[in-house]
Amino acid sequence: MKDNPLISLKTFEKARECISPFIQKSALNYSRTLSEKTGTQVYLKMENEQRTGSFKVRGALNKILNLSEEEKNRGLISCSAGNHAQGVAYAAQCVNASALLVLPENTPIVKEEAVRHYGAEVVLHGKVYDESYTYALKLSKKKNKVFIHAYQDSDIIAGQGSIALEMLEQIPELDSVIVPIGGGGLISGIACAIKQMKPSCRVYAVVSALAPAMEYLFHKKKYIPEKHFFSGGLADGIIVKTPSHQIYENYISQYVDDIVSVTDDEVASAIVLLLERGKAMTEGAGAVSVASLLKQKNKWNLGKKCGVIISGGNIDLNIISQVIERGLKSVGRLARLVIVAKDQPGTLNQITYLLAQMKANILSVQHERNDPNLSHGLAEIQLLVETRGLDHLSQIRSILKKQAYKVKEE
Repeated sequence: MKDNPLISLKTFEKARECISPFIQKSALNYSRTLSEKTGTQVYLKMENEQRTGSFKVRGALNKILNLSEEEKNRGLISCSAGNHAQGVAYAAQCVNASALLVLPENTPIVKEEAVRHYGAEVVLHGKVYDESYTYALKLSKKKNKVFIHAYQDSDIIAGQGSIALEMLEQIPELDSVIVPIGGGGLISGIACAIKQMKPSCRVYAVVSALAPAMEYLFHKKKYIPEKHFFSGGLADGIIVKTPSHQIYENYISQYVDDIVSVTDDEVASAIVLLLERGKAMTEGAGAVSVASLLKQKNKWNLGKKCGVIISGGNIDLNIISQVIERGLKSVGRLARLVIVAKDQPGTLNQITYLLAQMKANILSVQHERNDPNLSHGLAEIQLLVETRGLDHLSQIRSILKKQAYKVKEE
């Protein structure tokens, strides 16, 4: 840890004071479910309930509220996968400044419409954040507007770090915190602030497995974008192709204890868990911290009390059902069984009877006998079933196979 941090504790405190009239002090809620699963007391920092649905509003407000009148009058421009754009749009509205936001073309509609709701102009450009960023920089020079960077800015980082001040005020005994990483503004602010206030508190971070640049940097592994980076995914809000070496060197390498990546299946499971047990709506980027908590519970030194950042809740309503299905499938509570059996009267009845005996709930049935790949006299039966988990699903498959049914792996 640096002896002279780039952002002092006094600066973080000043940022918190500056933005406090425009945000809420988000709750730090105890999670009984996650505490039982991990063996430590887990507290969720509910930034998904923040104004604009994400922590991003903190940094945007701190940056924009500190601009000169001349800069505000010129108008603002930024780019984002969605949440920073909403923060900038809202902050611009607070100071009566115009704002133009460049969003990637695949930005969820819910985020795009929210930006427009705050009165900002929206331009869709680029397939990933990095392409949107390059285009936004060109526009800022052309139109002479003030560019508001999503994370590589000390005012932005100080605003995000206000979360750490709240957390240690709410639970001073925190032994560890878990934070998502996209560009790195959130982890930089929280880690820098926490290590100044409580050096013993461990700071763990998580990236999407589709965009693992910071994880590779941290663990000194060679990062090849063409090989390791994939656009899209459930955690679209933290999908950044090119890492900021400045952010890494100045903050992450100095204050972060470990970084891991999580898959989309693990993210989907976390979203379902938070929705079902915590009654909390989160987007993929907001749930990665919970996904990493469950993945690393026996590897990280979480201590007695762990704070987990739920960074955003702006999920596209059109994909919730898909996410829920994916999450349930990943933990074995939902499965598609494809069974090849004799095409004769009573076969379907025998199979459904076996499933009923094993307490599996059948949600749908599809019977196919005309597939040219099937041998004569055979039929393929597809069943969507609800089970109690992976062990239960394994038992179902085993018993079906013992009854001489061929069960295809899905």
